[in-house]
Amino acid sequence: MHKDELRGLKEKDLRRALEELEETWSETLLHGSDEALEEHTQRTRELQREYLRRHPGRERIPGPMVTVADDRPGGEDDDPRERTAGETGRVAGAAEDDRPPSGGVA
Repeated sequence: MHKDELRGLKEKDLRRALEELEETWSETLLHGSDEALEEHTQRTRELQREYLRRHPGRERIPGPMVTVADDRPGGEDDDPRERTAGETGRVAGAAEDDRPPSGGVA
């Protein structure tokens, strides 16, 4: 999609496209061809850039972000929300009051 087309998207359409890409990412990674994965990645980058262009002052969570995949010492069944704050650091998207108290379990 060209920049002009991206800029012409309504906000709700941009968000919907980003959400759809998020929903299809793992399926594309696990089962798509190399070409499909590259196309998916490129499309995601284009939409993310457009979102960031529109929202340069978006609310940011301070500190380093930790993705669930980066923070899984127990494997796929391990829920990072059930570990102590010292064990997890930050979980991507967690609000300040969603984090367990230091040394406590959520």
